[in-house]
Amino acid sequence: MRNIALSCVFALVLTIGFAAAAQPADLVVVNAGTNSLDQISTRGRGSVTTLAFFTAQPWDVVVCDPMIYASTLNNTVEALNRSTGAVTSIPTGLGPQKMSHDPDCTRVYVPDGTGIRVIDTATNTVVAAESIDLVPNGGDGLSTITNGSRLAVGTGDRALLYSVGSPPVLLAEHIIGSRLHDVVFSPDGTKLYAVLASPIDGFDENGNFFPAGNVHVLGVPSLDLEATIHVGFTELENAALSEDGRLHITGINGDLMSFNTATDDPASLTTLQVGGQLHDIAIDGDRAYMTNPLQGLVHTVVFGRNDRIDGTITLQAGLPLGIAILPSQPKGKGGGKP
Repeated sequence: MRNIALSCVFALVLTIGFAAAAQPADLVVVNAGTNSLDQISTRGRGSVTTLAFFTAQPWDVVVCDPMIYASTLNNTVEALNRSTGAVTSIPTGLGPQKMSHDPDCTRVYVPDGTGIRVIDTATNTVVAAESIDLVPNGGDGLSTITNGSRLAVGTGDRALLYSVGSPPVLLAEHIIGSRLHDVVFSPDGTKLYAVLASPIDGFDENGNFFPAGNVHVLGVPSLDLEATIHVGFTELENAALSEDGRLHITGINGDLMSFNTATDDPASLTTLQVGGQLHDIAIDGDRAYMTNPLQGLVHTVVFGRNDRIDGTITLQAGLPLGIAILPSQPKGKGGGKP
């Protein structure tokens, strides 16, 4: 009887343990080699399932579950409802690029050749009154990030800050002089990190000089220069924050560079040689996933006292570009046209 009781307790402990364990999220990647949207399982050996094919090369992807939005060079954003399998094609301006969404996933922000199109995720249509038709120097590449009340835009050589609303209002502009590849808000929203293709120096509003760095730290909402950080001798691509407040940046030389945004101290900088040519990055808890279009791979890095590489996933005929975290189960049938 005692053995039976202990067995029951042991079984109960196991059941509780498994129930409490978080279900790993999958990944979704746009593959420019096959013009497809692919789902990657993060469990086992990383099986790849194609969710949709496009008529033009895809560039970026964001998830507002159950909707998956992929920008394409066909001047559209393709919206896939993974609960129903239906795809809605949303016309945008020329060459939609790096997208973002608000914290509540009610809006997706789509940079195109000249401005920002705003998609209502409830109807999968562009909201003209909230869109920005012309962004200063917008023809030289755009990236966006929003914290819900403000929209930051990186253009060819400057960072811009807009209010979110109808219509949006330009709050501040900061000319950097080097091409921006990404912009990221600090966890508390008081700083904006401008990720540059190449290092450049600068001055703050009081004329104080900052040495050359390829990450410029700008105050919000003024966009005044607060610091410059040199994170590596390579062209930087994309960046994302982890839960511990570190900013992780991919480089085309295969490096993953990370530093603490609480202090912006260069001494906190770590560099991990992942390999290939890193492009986009998505973070889920203590793991980062990075696309490597040069070798057709997706790399996994586990964060810890010493960040470490935890494997790679190969995409057939792969040219993976944008990547995003995909919840293990779709939330329902909302989020767009059936």
